Amino acid sequence: MVINKIRALFFLICLLNITAVSAKTSIVGSLKEYNERKNVLVSGDTLIWRNGLYNDIKLTIKTNGLVIMAEVPGKVIFSGSSSVILSADSLIFSGFQFIDGSITNDVLTVEGSKNIVSNINISGYTSHYYFHITTLGRYNTIEYCNFEEKHPAPPGKEGTSIFQVAVDSINPGYNIIRFCSFKNHIAPRNSGGDYGMEALRIGYSFQSKFISRTIVEYCFFTRCNGDGEIISNKARENIIRYNTFIDNGASHLTLRHGSNNSVYGNFFLNGAGIRIKEGGTQMVYNNYFSTGRFFSISLENYHVDPLKDILITNNTFVRSGTIKLGATGDFKPEMVHIRKNLFISPAGMIFENSTGKEKFQNNVICSATKKTDSAGFYKTDIVCEMNQFGFYQPKEQIPVEDSVVYDVSMLDIPILDDDSHINSDIAGNERPGPLKTAGCFEPVLNARSIKLYASSEQTGPSYLRNEDGQVINSLSEFCGYTYKQVDTIGLKLFVKKPQDFDDKICYPAIIFFFGGGWNSGNITQFRPHAEYFASRGMVTVLADYRVKNRHNTSPFDAVSDAKSAIRYLRKNFELLNIDTSAIVASGGSAGGHLAAAAATISGLDDPEDDLSINARPDVQVLFNPVFDNGPSGYGYERIGNRYTEISPIHNIRKGIPPAIVFLGTNDRLIPVETARLYKQRMEEEGSRCDLFLYDGQPHGFFNYRKDEDLVNPYFIKTVRETDIFLRSIGFLKGDPEIDIFIKTVKYLII
Repeated sequence: MVINKIRALFFLICLLNITAVSAKTSIVGSLKEYNERKNVLVSGDTLIWRNGLYNDIKLTIKTNGLVIMAEVPGKVIFSGSSSVILSADSLIFSGFQFIDGSITNDVLTVEGSKNIVSNINISGYTSHYYFHITTLGRYNTIEYCNFEEKHPAPPGKEGTSIFQVAVDSINPGYNIIRFCSFKNHIAPRNSGGDYGMEALRIGYSFQSKFISRTIVEYCFFTRCNGDGEIISNKARENIIRYNTFIDNGASHLTLRHGSNNSVYGNFFLNGAGIRIKEGGTQMVYNNYFSTGRFFSISLENYHVDPLKDILITNNTFVRSGTIKLGATGDFKPEMVHIRKNLFISPAGMIFENSTGKEKFQNNVICSATKKTDSAGFYKTDIVCEMNQFGFYQPKEQIPVEDSVVYDVSMLDIPILDDDSHINSDIAGNERPGPLKTAGCFEPVLNARSIKLYASSEQTGPSYLRNEDGQVINSLSEFCGYTYKQVDTIGLKLFVKKPQDFDDKICYPAIIFFFGGGWNSGNITQFRPHAEYFASRGMVTVLADYRVKNRHNTSPFDAVSDAKSAIRYLRKNFELLNIDTSAIVASGGSAGGHLAAAAATISGLDDPEDDLSINARPDVQVLFNPVFDNGPSGYGYERIGNRYTEISPIHNIRKGIPPAIVFLGTNDRLIPVETARLYKQRMEEEGSRCDLFLYDGQPHGFFNYRKDEDLVNPYFIKTVRETDIFLRSIGFLKGDPEIDIFIKTVKYLII
């Protein structure tokens, strides 16, 4: 509570400074203008950067109390060798992007105290650290920032962490990192588990005895495989809470060095959980583990600072990996307390490598088949069921087997607002007295359900979560990647991995381009298709591209974007686990045109692309596509005499990838004869082209929609035929599952 009061006072001071009568606002649009203004700025002044793309901007802010912000959040982009150092106190620095730059030092460094850094995006940089809080930085708040796709170090060199918090030997830092997203930091293949690209590192090994008191909360970590350690804690008295770790493979949160740390309220999903290597008095409680084949918790047997007084209590493990107890070796963990945890349908052994000295007390197994052959474990008949958010929780309180009451508090970090007595559960429900139920959830009357605190739509800058001012909530299960930057426009691909994803396998991929006459359109149009083919074992991709109404661009620009998107998939096949010889391009109407154009035309490449990478898909799946841009075709009034550069039907030659085409006979935009001619010319050149005509159906007949409780039958028919077609090519196995799919999935299409 003390630290909250300090921060509230700081915000009040900032507000008073900003609203002071003497405060001035300056607007700059170049390094020259900035240098002219910086020496006359005083505390309380605001400095605004005009929207634009700026290269090689190097800023060092030394005046206390300034507000430095983008004219429009996300519309000021620094690149090249750009970097910023905040050497002052009580600053607000907000709204900037750092994209595709290359420097030898850090991108953003904080040397001052009581600063707020928010709505920053750093992506695609080659650098030392992305973000560095030095030992001088104290009481800083870093919030709603995104740190993505840090480039690996050159061959033969280790990487560096993305976010580094240094720790002073005397003064704790009290820095807070909250509502930030860490995405897609991937080490080169065969680089080993200790490559060095930790997403977040608190302290260095030599600082293990220093007190940091850093809080990491409400952050989202996904595809952070740049090192075996996602968060590497190397200092004392830190709190890591309410974060989501998802799809990180074997990488994990590590209490590497330093004692007296708390880890609670976190979600570990489809990837390894927590490793505790050194130190004493570590608390792990109120966490939700569903790690699959990866370990849930691993205790090390290590000589430098052997583990002692480890409390693992009130966690829930759902079909989760084992708990490794570190018996092998001469420095066995001591005083390990494993209490009141709930194990729902364990996938295998609950624990392994036991020292024989652990204290197991009141742990509960909810499983129809698992036996309780160990002391300190017992089974329950109370039902544990999935809630509306997809997480398992007991329907009623699970009573303890004996009457012993334990004092669970081993650690209470001074000043910080923690919950060392576990008075609340993971959802914020109050736990009634000492006889708390097993697991992370307390099923009290009118209890709030378990759900994520941090997801892709709740973290990172607001401008990365918006499109035309509207949050893309419906794509929350997709991971966004910026495949192309055009001035201040960042074009994204939204990627969904297949069910039962294995990061050691490369999968066939299908990329969807929405329709809208190259004028408009909604990236969510093909979301149901993407969901289905992900369920069938493909990496599915929803592509954004430039259109006239939003970007004042032409169909030629749209084709260029489509080819850039396919090149991005091939270039980043390791990141996305894509088989580069099995990429399907699909789309409807103008989106179908883009898929067909990428397959047929040889020009309209973006000069910024790596043209050595093939932009042609391996298969076409086309829904009432625009084939003909000639004088009698669609779009000629915009394209004119350049139609031969962009019209798929005018560019068919040998080697065009196979296609399947769906068209309604009552389509007023795409004549049936045009589709038949496309099929004829494809087959004349030796390429397969399957054409399906649907009697009386109009343009767009194939889209997912519901009439009362019935799904559009033409969505079902066209998806089934696509499935059969892709199976015949070898991209899918087994029979179509669309009938099962539509019964189990619900959509809100915007």
